[in-house]
Order: sequence, then C-alpha cells, then structure tokens
Amino acid sequence: MDQILYVAAYTAYYLLWVIEIMLFLRAILSWFMQEEESGFMFVLVGLTEPVLMPFRALLQRSEKMRSIPIDFSLTFAMITAILLQTLLEVWV
Repeated sequence: MDQILYVAAYTAYYLLWVIEIMLFLRAILSWFMQEEESGFMFVLVGLTEPVLMPFRALLQRSEKMRSIPIDFSLTFAMITAILLQTLLEVWV
C-alpha cells in the first residue's frame, strides 16, 4: 500500500511540474502571440484555462482585484502548484 501512495505522490508531483511549465509558457508566449495566431497557443490555453478558472473566479469576488487590469490568476496558480509540490516532497 505504501508503494501505491509513493507512486501516486510522485505522479502528482510531476503532473504539477508539467502544469507549472505550461503556465509559464503561456505567460511568456502571451507577450508575443495571440491565441488565434498559433495552434500551439490555442492548445496551451485549452490545457491551462481549467487550472486558471477557479483562481479567476476567486479573484473576481474581490472588488479591488476586479479593478486591477492585470490578471493575477496565473501567479496564484503557479504559487499553489509550487506549494503543493513542496508538500508532496515533504510527505514522501
């Protein structure tokens, strides 16, 4: 049973790592290309948007965050992924 939890924890750890890479790529590529310009960017947005939507919904609840023209959902998603990875490292 411990081996199954170990494999599950490391699978989750590396899945979070892949999500971080995709979020980082989306942030960088969004400065250079729009979603419509590239099929890769379209796929990247499609894969990362389900991760970002809950953070956007939380941030929209705050009046102050709604008035800021910068989307901080990506930042909070990255921080959450890093924290979860750290917890998995400590746990395993």
